[in-house]
Amino acid sequence: WAKQKGLFANVFENTEELDEAIKATTEHLCTYNTEAMMEMKKVFWKGTDNWDELLAERAQTSGRLVLSDFTKEKLNNYT
Repeated sequence: WAKQKGLFANVFENTEELDEAIKATTEHLCTYNTEAMMEMKKVFWKGTDNWDELLAERAQTSGRLVLSDFTKEKLNNYT
């Protein structure tokens, strides 16, 4: 149900299936150019020196959005 509704990209029946998917993903990531991955990581994390403050701000934003009328209406469509 969760996958059909678009809440998750993948849903696994058990931990063995999940472990296999994790293994396949990590093996795939290991084939990537290491230098390129490090540079991408720098870009993705740029501007996060004040991480604790950012987390609090983003949590506040998420909370406000999840409690909005728009979100409540959308979630009602999944029941």
